[in-house]
Amino acid sequence: MILNIDPKHAGALRCHGFVYFYSLKSYTESLNDLCESLRIEKDKAFALRHGGQVYFTIKH
Repeated sequence: MILNIDPKHAGALRCHGFVYFYSLKSYTESLNDLCESLRIEKDKAFALRHGGQVYFTIKH
């Protein structure tokens, strides 16, 4: 999977069968970048801010 997100500002990690995307950008910018890159509707992605980063979960 190729994400159109600057690797200096974002990344991903796998944990317990889920892939979590994280970002150092603002919450709104991060969620918009992820949805645009993965071509998914915004109501299918959820974000959580923790420790200055934004983590995502995608519902499918």
